[in-house]
Amino acid sequence: MGKNNKSKNSNKKNNTAREIERTVTAAPATKPDKPNDGFCFLLETEKGNVQSVKLIAGKENVNIDIIFNDTTEPLKYSITDNAVKKLVKEQITLKAISDKYFVSDIYQFIAAAKQRQNKNIIAFSQRNRAVMPKTDLRIDDIYNYIKPNVVGDNQYDGSSSQSNQINSNSQNTDSSKKALQEIAALLHEKYHIQMNNTEQIDLLLKAIKAGIEQLAEKNSSTAPAQTAPSNNANMQKQLTEASKLASDNKRMYEDAKKRLDELQNDAEKANAKLTETTNALNEKIRQIEAEKQKLEVEIKQLKSGGIDIKGEMIAAVDALSNDLEKGGYMFNFDGTQVDNSFLVQQAGFLRDTFNNCTAQSSNELREKYKDIIRKELKNKSGLFTKLAQYMVYSRLPFMIEPHENCKNFIPTRVMSIYNKVVAIIAPYGFSQVTPMLFVETVGDGEYVDITGQSVSELASMCPLLAQHKEMVDRDNKSKVITDVVKIGFSENGNVIEKAEVICV
Repeated sequence: MGKNNKSKNSNKKNNTAREIERTVTAAPATKPDKPNDGFCFLLETEKGNVQSVKLIAGKENVNIDIIFNDTTEPLKYSITDNAVKKLVKEQITLKAISDKYFVSDIYQFIAAAKQRQNKNIIAFSQRNRAVMPKTDLRIDDIYNYIKPNVVGDNQYDGSSSQSNQINSNSQNTDSSKKALQEIAALLHEKYHIQMNNTEQIDLLLKAIKAGIEQLAEKNSSTAPAQTAPSNNANMQKQLTEASKLASDNKRMYEDAKKRLDELQNDAEKANAKLTETTNALNEKIRQIEAEKQKLEVEIKQLKSGGIDIKGEMIAAVDALSNDLEKGGYMFNFDGTQVDNSFLVQQAGFLRDTFNNCTAQSSNELREKYKDIIRKELKNKSGLFTKLAQYMVYSRLPFMIEPHENCKNFIPTRVMSIYNKVVAIIAPYGFSQVTPMLFVETVGDGEYVDITGQSVSELASMCPLLAQHKEMVDRDNKSKVITDVVKIGFSENGNVIEKAEVICV
């Protein structure tokens, strides 16, 4: 019966010690290799010659790397079990708790062993240069085998000197911590005195000294004179031991406080980074709001005076695009329409260019629109040039009727589309230079003869073009224009670029 009470008291004492350990030292040493709350990995090695063990998370599996402290080649083993992969998110270093056993978390292993929770231990065994799951795990036997190395809740790092220190100081530190807690609780409850951990340690030390001094005074007044030296020596020894325990407690507190300060510093750095990111986002939002207000002011300025310049331009380009999409203006000799999807696509790009243009005033917007139109008119393969070229071809009698292997135009449809081009460029002072083929000569207008320097597109559309050249109704046919390669244009009545033409 007495033995059982002793066991219960011991367990209660250990539980209290662990609770005070958390209270006084704030937190145990950092355990970066902790795989998951409530679980730990255990490896039983075949021989006591292992130097280090690591679990390394991979994309498809988890690798166990075992390094030996002799000439034995390192051992690498791959685990494909899904449960293990979920627990191992990064590299985990297993700690030696004996000459044969290594665990990822000594705290969780002790807890599982005391509560006989075999399911919380993921165990493996190294046999004959291989690693395999340990299915016959008897956690009580393993715990009893390594118990001298893991007494208490302190993490073992493989050092025998550290283990001996843990074993020798366990009972004494538990006692001092319990006494410290009881004194602090009594002062708080009875006298509402609040103390930090350092003050509690100093108080405990003072209380021990005061108690020993009172005991010494009492013994000196009642005990025989001849026993005083022995009692004083005994009390001095107890005082020394109590002082040492209090100093140890203070050291433990200072270590924990240092770690707490480090964590607080890390938290402050993280908070500073978060603040920096938040400020950057707020600045970005401020810029977006400013841009929004700028656009709103711009829209009001552009609409002032009752003229919506951008709206009119977009409407004009949309009219051109819609007319192009109707088709029905150019056909093959067999009556099928010629694909015009490329021109429709170009009209869409032009609309986006006008729509994305921004300005602070109506005059600035008009100047930007003029730059866009001027660039498009200079483009030899641009939308405006191609549609003007089709308009010129649609005036030829032999290009408005079907002929074998020839393309033909519907003049009314071509003119309908080209008029949409004029509606875009004319309000900004632009017009295109379009010659009358088989009628005008180079000297009749703003034309440049590039005969022999370029291929006639009209000839590719009408293979019978050579025959029509012979029918030119002019005495001097040498300078009669038969095709236009590049449409010219003028701005405010001034010719900017002459039309490039091919003559007979």
